[in-house]
Amino acid sequence: MNPDSYRYGRRVTLVGIAVNTLITIIKFTLGILGNSAVLFAEGFDSLADIGATTGVLIGYKYAASPKDKEHPHGHGKIESISALFIGLSLGLTGNYIIYKNSLRIYRHEYVQPEWIALAGVAIVIALKISLYFYTVKAGRKLNSPSISASAADHIADVYRLSGVFVGVLFAILNYPIIDPVAALLVAIIIIRTSFSITRGAFLDLIDTQMPQEILIKLKKTIQSWDAESHLVEAVGRRMGPRYQVMVKVCVSPYIRAVDNVEDLSQLETLILKTIPEIQGVDIEIDVDKEQADSFEERFKKHVYNVLEKYKGHYVRLENIEFHFMEEQHEAHFDMLVSPDMPVETAHEITTKIEQAIYTEFPDAQIIIHIEPAKR
Repeated sequence: MNPDSYRYGRRVTLVGIAVNTLITIIKFTLGILGNSAVLFAEGFDSLADIGATTGVLIGYKYAASPKDKEHPHGHGKIESISALFIGLSLGLTGNYIIYKNSLRIYRHEYVQPEWIALAGVAIVIALKISLYFYTVKAGRKLNSPSISASAADHIADVYRLSGVFVGVLFAILNYPIIDPVAALLVAIIIIRTSFSITRGAFLDLIDTQMPQEILIKLKKTIQSWDAESHLVEAVGRRMGPRYQVMVKVCVSPYIRAVDNVEDLSQLETLILKTIPEIQGVDIEIDVDKEQADSFEERFKKHVYNVLEKYKGHYVRLENIEFHFMEEQHEAHFDMLVSPDMPVETAHEITTKIEQAIYTEFPDAQIIIHIEPAKR
């Protein structure tokens, strides 16, 4: 995670803590002054929000820590742990609301609040909506699971508080049973949101495969790098907002040892530039065996054709060897020339032979030993 992203994420989280602190004060104060038990109970939910957001702040701080020997891919998993904490906190809150309001209905414990309590709920809803839009924008920009989880928490609060608003309104209008019933319906929404956040964070922690759209981008990027290459396998681990990826690429035999480091560096740079969801990539090369076999035959045939073309310039050839490694192809042979041939002329002939081979296989390694034939 780069420093700018960390600072932005930290600022967003601090704003969330500040606004939730203000909301907590409003709920407790107006809950007491407005004789509203549900608004007062909401104050405890906001305290949980503050605790969860503080957990996000701590997680974001450690997620920004640099790589070390014990954590070669960084500390991004801490963000997923923070998101898991938020999801579980939401689940506990939803179940608590169901328990409390079911008990109120069973015992017929209804209260008639004051209008000031309704005003307090309206103020809190407005603050939560503003906080949601601010946080969801930051979560998308940073691709942060913990900040996105906080945004989901805020919108869940808006849904729940809307139910609280209706409940308080009807309680004021002498329909007090609507208050706990509305709270039960909103609690179901909260638990559903909790399940979504918890499931996503859990899947990140157990290294579930990357989304399909990222795999599609990888395939297209590799083919744009080399049309004859293709993706064999890709495994990604979510590390905070992005993925650490290991890919296996099947390449044509033209990608050789001499250029392999440069070629793979270009591919790595292209992947990181093209796919912002990926923070790092490890590449393993696998040569296409069918292409390699065909390539070897064509290379040998071309070398023999060139040598046949210059047959009148040498006496004979000896020790012809071809070497085909995963990343290199070579041809070695001894060329015996007339003892009367000047050295300069012999070198000119070998240069022409090499150039003729290079026209078809520019990356080949050709080694020719010149020796005078015995009289």
